[in-house]
Amino acid sequence: LRVHRMVSYSDNDIQRQVFVFVFTFLSIIFITAGLLQTVEDYYIPFHDAIYLTVITISTVGYGDLSPQTDLARIVVMVMMAVTFTAIPYQTNSFMNLLALTNRFS
Repeated sequence: LRVHRMVSYSDNDIQRQVFVFVFTFLSIIFITAGLLQTVEDYYIPFHDAIYLTVITISTVGYGDLSPQTDLARIVVMVMMAVTFTAIPYQTNSFMNLLALTNRFS
């Protein structure tokens, strides 16, 4: 709720879009890490779940950590689908706002 207030009271549309982009990205990372920690059969520390999520989003995939259960694999697939639709949409909105601004103002 506080994040929504901070974003809604922003004077600049570009600043508002940057906030939305950053909070969307961080939300995807932390929600997926929490879900991975919950659905895995073995104990995975939260920082390892965040590491797995960031490495998966960046499509590097070192292979040192991977989801072991089918439910965890489904969580990762849904996370990738959400990420690959939400982030380009947010980036496109940001680029459209940048195109509407005057360079000299």
